[in-house]
Amino acid sequence: MTIIKQLEVGYMDNFCYIVGCEVTRKAMVIDPGADVDHILSEAKKEDLEIVTISGR
Repeated sequence: MTIIKQLEVGYMDNFCYIVGCEVTRKAMVIDPGADVDHILSEAKKEDLEIVTISGR
């Protein structure tokens, strides 16, 4: 099963996504933009380890 979280980041209603695996608990962040603390906090809530970051 896949975990998908949409997060509002930055100042202009920008969104990034955390996509993770329920089995391995490894995740990637797509288009992180800003607000690193918020992104890391949300990953920690799901017990996810961010292993990849994909930007534009």
